[in-house]
Amino acid sequence: MRWQRDTGAVRSFVLPDGPARSSEVTAFAEDRAGTVWVGLGDIGVNLKGRGRAAERGGLLRIRGDRPESVVLDHQPGEPDIRWLYSDRAGRLWFAAGRGGLGRVDDPTAARPRAVAYGRADGLSSEMVNCVAEDRWGRIYVGTNMGVDRLEVATGRIRNFGVADGLVATDVTSAAGDDSGQLWFGTSSGISMLRPEEPAHVTLPGVRIMSLRIGGIARPLPGLGTFALGDLELSAEDAPIEIVFAGVESAPGWKRQYRFRLDGADKEWSAPTERHEVNYTRLAPGAYRFRVQAWSADGGPSPEPSFVAFRILPPVWRRWWFLAAAGVAAAVLAYAGFQYRLRMLLEVERVRTGIATDLHDDIGSSLSQISILSEVARRREEHGPGAAPLASIAQLSREIVASMSDIVWAINPQRDSLHDLTRRMRAFASETFGAMDVRLRFSAPPDEDPMPIQADLRRQVFLIFKEAATNAATHSGCREATVDLALNSDWLTLTVADDGRGMKPEEDFEGHGLRSMAERARALGGELQVRSEPGRGTTVTLRAPLRGRGGWRRSHYTGA
Repeated sequence: MRWQRDTGAVRSFVLPDGPARSSEVTAFAEDRAGTVWVGLGDIGVNLKGRGRAAERGGLLRIRGDRPESVVLDHQPGEPDIRWLYSDRAGRLWFAAGRGGLGRVDDPTAARPRAVAYGRADGLSSEMVNCVAEDRWGRIYVGTNMGVDRLEVATGRIRNFGVADGLVATDVTSAAGDDSGQLWFGTSSGISMLRPEEPAHVTLPGVRIMSLRIGGIARPLPGLGTFALGDLELSAEDAPIEIVFAGVESAPGWKRQYRFRLDGADKEWSAPTERHEVNYTRLAPGAYRFRVQAWSADGGPSPEPSFVAFRILPPVWRRWWFLAAAGVAAAVLAYAGFQYRLRMLLEVERVRTGIATDLHDDIGSSLSQISILSEVARRREEHGPGAAPLASIAQLSREIVASMSDIVWAINPQRDSLHDLTRRMRAFASETFGAMDVRLRFSAPPDEDPMPIQADLRRQVFLIFKEAATNAATHSGCREATVDLALNSDWLTLTVADDGRGMKPEEDFEGHGLRSMAERARALGGELQVRSEPGRGTTVTLRAPLRGRGGWRRSHYTGA
């Protein structure tokens, strides 16, 4: 309700819809713009997310004749307002019950931003009940643990308790009088504080008193040291224990410290009375432990003391080891490459030598036998030795043809798709031409220089030779088709005819199909035979171009 002093009129305000409807009005304050702020609620909430969530509470502001709810940025939930205070600088302060202390720098903003203070910032408690200010702009906060004084510019906080003259620690209200004195109400009475002008306090320096690494003490001066650096530790040197102390005295100093390990910690620790730290598991890297004294009014000592050290990585992770391992790997790889190259060259020389010997010696001898047998047969054309001599001549010619295939297969100069295609085309033309069968032959362009392995080239040619011979001599076909194609990393060969075909129950062994299937399996590929009586036969080979497919299952099917 609002009472108009000059007229005596009273006006009631209707609270906005929402939690404010069921909240309790707990505090008032007026900012520089003449806006009236209203605090609501009695259920605690923590401004920084610590504590339980609010069921009701929050802030209202009345501009003109209309109250409106205010949601502050960086404010989780609706604070349980216990006290509102507008300071000389125009900032709005609010005691948020269990949520600590809040500050709004610009109360006139459409969506004001809240700055929160809690135990992590130096407050003695987050149960904040009241706020006051002295003539130098320092803020005094009444909590259930005493009075805290905040220097806004530096963030320094000093705690006052019973030992400083406070009648009791549960401070519930605060006010300042015209003479600058501050009064604090507690459950046991009232205490008065006469603030003094801020004075610069020089804190004692902190000395590193002891350093133990892996349980072994490192030698230090008798009174400790302010700086210790250039320490190199191994990964096995754990734990690291550092003891420190502020050995000089300072007015009002309660022997508190804050510290930080650069390289591991992102922020300084909260002020504490601990005077030692212990690090057990630190990753390899550079670190600097820094420690400062913390004064009664929240100020740190000017220069932190430090211990700088480096934890070396294990031997197998150091740069020189990695470099040596890389060089060794490169040397081994190069040696392996050279060895493999020598072996390939040696195999190529052996293959060339064998091909030359077979062609020049055995091939020429077989050719001579064939010629002499033919001459002798003609001389004994009607005699008793004519038939054996004819058999010898025929067998010699067949051996010479087989020898030609062997020489071609092992000759390293023929390890290309072009040579395979040319030999297949020549054999197909000769075989099907002798039987007056029309041939359609398709293959990759002759200029394709793609190399293929000798074993692949030999097995594909032998499978093709067997399939073409079967089609020419057993099928009675009039037309045959040979198709050699490349698809990604696979080679596909198809030999088809329009002959009489085969019945499913026929024994395929006589046609060499079992041998062809074994050759396909040796390549890691697949052989498929499709045949129906009167509808011809199709033999399809599919084989990988890159060596044997050790994990592929190979088989052949007949249909």
